[in-house]
Amino acid sequence: MKSYAHCRLLALLVIACALTDVRTASGQNLVGNPSFENGPADLAPWALSGIATIGGPAHADLGDYEAEFAGDGVATGDVSQVIATTALHEYLISFYATSDGYDPTYNNFLDVSFGTGNLNLSDSQLGGLDGHSAAPYVQFSFDAVAAADTTSTSLSFIGQDQWGNIWLDDVSVTDLGAAPVPEPGSLVLMTFGFVGFLVVQRSRPSGLGKFVVGSKRLAEK
Repeated sequence: MKSYAHCRLLALLVIACALTDVRTASGQNLVGNPSFENGPADLAPWALSGIATIGGPAHADLGDYEAEFAGDGVATGDVSQVIATTALHEYLISFYATSDGYDPTYNNFLDVSFGTGNLNLSDSQLGGLDGHSAAPYVQFSFDAVAAADTTSTSLSFIGQDQWGNIWLDDVSVTDLGAAPVPEPGSLVLMTFGFVGFLVVQRSRPSGLGKFVVGSKRLAEK
């Protein structure tokens, strides 16, 4: 019985190895001036428009500055920069954000886009509660793939705050490597694993219990 269990385990390990995504983040933050610490006098490489400004230490997450969306009425702002990317590579986008209050009568939001990825956050998701004081910063992240026909990608934060403030800080973009595509070697390895698993199952003595891949053993006959 043990030999059949060992063979099944080996076949499943072969399949798992073929399916494993071994990509890891490069560790290098591709965002310039990621915490806005150059202050309002030197925004580069960020570009700000509309109600977007650079705020002081009172509302910064870490350091002395942060980006801020402060509106009074239906208005939006944009905080963006163009980042050098590799076509069809996958990227991890991370940032910290918060707001000072949620009122369901207002449609406040923070919309983030990069390559094929997009994340839309409402005021309540940003943690706002009473409309007067800032909630603790919350980290948000998502994955996105750079387009095939470009060597640069725009990272854009569009915020609308009809009343109150939304704050943004500590932005990072890291390269995860080429977007996962099954390689011929992986396909062969996965096929070998499936074939091996089926052969072991067919040659198993009938007295052994039945198994389902990835599930616990079912009752013995």
